[in-house]
Amino acid sequence: MIVTTREEMAAIDRTAIDQYKIAGIVLMENAGREIVRLMTARYDLPKGACIPIFIGPGNNGGDGLVIARHLLQQQCRPILFYLIDPGSLQGDALINQRIVDQLPIEACIISDSSRVQLLAQLLIQVAAADSIKVMVDAIFGTGLDRDIRSHFAEAITTINSFSRNHNIEVVAVDIASGLDGNTGQIHNTCIKASLTGTLCYPKIGHFSGFGPKMSGELVVLDIGIPHTIAPQKNITRTALTLSEIGSTVDTHNKKYDTHKGDNGHLLILAGSVGKTGATILAARGALRSGCGLVTIASPQQLHAIFETAVAEAMTSVLPTQQPKLTMSEYDLIGALCENKKAVVLGPGIGTDDQTAELVIALYERCPLPMIVDADALTAIAAVKHTLKPPAGIRILTPHPGEMARLLQCETADVQNDRMAAALRCLEIYGQAAHEVIIALKGAGTVIASRKRIAINTTGNPGMATGGMGDVLAGIIGAYICQAIPPATAVEHGVFFHGRSADLLLETSGIGYNAGEVADMVPFCVKHCKEISI
Repeated sequence: MIVTTREEMAAIDRTAIDQYKIAGIVLMENAGREIVRLMTARYDLPKGACIPIFIGPGNNGGDGLVIARHLLQQQCRPILFYLIDPGSLQGDALINQRIVDQLPIEACIISDSSRVQLLAQLLIQVAAADSIKVMVDAIFGTGLDRDIRSHFAEAITTINSFSRNHNIEVVAVDIASGLDGNTGQIHNTCIKASLTGTLCYPKIGHFSGFGPKMSGELVVLDIGIPHTIAPQKNITRTALTLSEIGSTVDTHNKKYDTHKGDNGHLLILAGSVGKTGATILAARGALRSGCGLVTIASPQQLHAIFETAVAEAMTSVLPTQQPKLTMSEYDLIGALCENKKAVVLGPGIGTDDQTAELVIALYERCPLPMIVDADALTAIAAVKHTLKPPAGIRILTPHPGEMARLLQCETADVQNDRMAAALRCLEIYGQAAHEVIIALKGAGTVIASRKRIAINTTGNPGMATGGMGDVLAGIIGAYICQAIPPATAVEHGVFFHGRSADLLLETSGIGYNAGEVADMVPFCVKHCKEISI
């Protein structure tokens, strides 16, 4: 599923109108009609159902006027609340305003702060007289790029309060008013939607920042813009959905005569005193994702822990007297790499200077595909300006704090524009002969590679607990070991990791742990295969 910026969507609209000669008013008509179809499919809207519609400036307000007309056709009772002077509308929106002006549709003008209190009073009066189940947000669209102020902000606060206090759902047209279409950040205030009908393509902001929280359920609506336009504009950004993953899920199929050697051998270099659990979880994630063999290389002092904790994994004792990995083990680790398909480096490995020296050497010199996570990211961030290009494929999986260290900025800067942060990281660390892939973890994980950018749509707040990233590193490592192309391995790993957590949320609620997510992966992949057929 293609994902656009507001600028890209505006260019697509313009091409549809100018080159394909699809009139803008036709697109507006299609948008309003499709929103009404979505509403009637989701909600019981009996004859006479009262539906407040909030109209703002521009085409988003025009869409709202079309919605009012089609709801009237459905024998509902739309009520228009203009947050602007109706006469100030222009173009197609003005044409639709003149149409509804001739229809028996109630309207009220809330065009300044002095009338916002009237809005609250009218909503309460209408709710007392008629049962309101849903309202429509047609105030601001994806073009919004500045803070909402004055009576617009006051009206949005009133609408949110009314929706919350009276348990009334809000349908947003294209995007919740106040949500930035490029970053998912909030422009001072924002409508809290229950359902968003986004037009033609979803926008980055639907998946990033506050997007998932403020958008509610997201449904993509076809308004008649030819799907040939986006590829012409070289838009390769995508959302990882079941339909997207389902088209390549057969990469996880096994031949009937498959043996463990066919499924690859993963080397895990991780763990230190107090952080052995990270290694165990990475191994568990790999084993649950179909990896043929897993070897944990560890200092002698930690060996017994791994031997007993992960029976299915092999262990290799590194003869150091210290409870950490250092450069003195470099040659032995090099020998261990000889029959492996990939390496997981970093979970719980520690940030000791001697360990960091080893991490940097392995990052630069190891020819195997390497998943670089956790403490290993901290090590390479510290030598950002002197780091040499890696000798093999590298997959960096930072959480926002680690990304901030990699970019030498604040975590808030990363979260304010996650897409830009991932692309900047790729620009800095991706200047190499071998492929480098960045997976910025968090809500709406962003995966940036040279081929495309993907935004994950799975996962939930229950994943905000220790060990989740360690499991993900193991999953990705396992998929690479099974000869799945690196970018696909990362996308599938992130998607199934989040989807496994979603299945746990459905069955047990918040409180599941990282190990349970690892254990859910086989069922999750099987489930996705079955519903993708």
